[in-house]
Amino acid sequence: MPTQERRRAERVVLSPSLTGTVGGQKVRMLDIGPIGTRVEHEDPLTDGAPLELSFRWDEEEIRIQCDVVRSDEHAHDPRERANIFHTGLQFLTPSPA
Repeated sequence: MPTQERRRAERVVLSPSLTGTVGGQKVRMLDIGPIGTRVEHEDPLTDGAPLELSFRWDEEEIRIQCDVVRSDEHAHDPRERANIFHTGLQFLTPSPA
């Protein structure tokens, strides 16, 4: 059975990933598109209220409000004794240029 694509817009895979923060927590941005981004982090993000995503791009600090769309425990890293979460964030304001 074919899988249903949930994305409404194309995303660009960031390689290497960008580091930033969401709600004060360190994250790695894995991909980005015009309506959102996917981030990787160690502690669960709180949903239900807008969060600020902050990162540097071309020597400029970018700050954008976003909502958690989904968050899944992606893996457990036994070396780090940490959980790894992947979270989809939807931008609440137009995406950075």
